[in-house]
Amino acid sequence: VLRGSAQVGQRVVIISEDDGMETPSVADFLAAQGRQVEILHKWLMIGDRVERYTKGIVFYWLFKNGVTISPSTRARAIEDSTVVAYNSHTNEERRIENVDTVVLSLGSQGDPWLYAGLKGKVKELYLVGSAFAPRRMVEATQQGASVGAMI
Repeated sequence: VLRGSAQVGQRVVIISEDDGMETPSVADFLAAQGRQVEILHKWLMIGDRVERYTKGIVFYWLFKNGVTISPSTRARAIEDSTVVAYNSHTNEERRIENVDTVVLSLGSQGDPWLYAGLKGKVKELYLVGSAFAPRRMVEATQQGASVGAMI
């Protein structure tokens, strides 16, 4: 979706199992294009792993662009152009009709492509930060500093 290689309709539901920037980033990207976006998130709030000073601007743009955030909501089924959602606490169902596109935001993976490309070509090489595993900037920086101190 972020690369622009997926066809995305006007009415979008994002099914979020992610607690970082992935869900807000996709929602903001699509809403800024004028799409109607609703996020179904498994917990009480999206972005639990987003740094507190970043959250304000993230939520500002989501709300400014009209993104609907449905906390404690999961998808039970996708039936043609309908998403059957339910509250994860009460199990109460609701149907979201006329959905053009469903986007899955299920979390990140480490991306060690640069490490893999350099392995065996340089004398000393370490895999740190988000290349090692998805994490907050403070965690990635701390790991990088620890490896730097070790060297």
